[in-house]
Amino acid sequence: MNTMNTSVVSIQSMFRHLPVLRRYARRAVLRDEVFDEFEEQDRQVRMQEYLQTGRSMNWTDCELIALVFRDVFSRAGILGEAQEGES
Repeated sequence: MNTMNTSVVSIQSMFRHLPVLRRYARRAVLRDEVFDEFEEQDRQVRMQEYLQTGRSMNWTDCELIALVFRDVFSRAGILGEAQEGES
C-alpha cells in the first residue's frame, strides 16, 4: 500500500471515531454522565487512535479536540443529545 492510500485509510479511520467521540462528549458534558468500564475503555481507545492519527497529519491537539466538541453546545448538539436520551 502506498503512502497516499495509507494516509486516506488513516483519515477515514480518524473520522469514523468522530461521531462516537462526540456522543461521549455530549453525554459527559451535557448530562454529566459517568461511563461504565466498557464505555470508558472504548472512549479512551478511540480518543488515543483519533489523536495519534491527527497528530501524524500535523494537526494540533487543540484543533482535534475542537472537532470533537464542535456543535456540542450548539442548538443542534443539544437537540441531538435530547434525541439520544429518548432512545
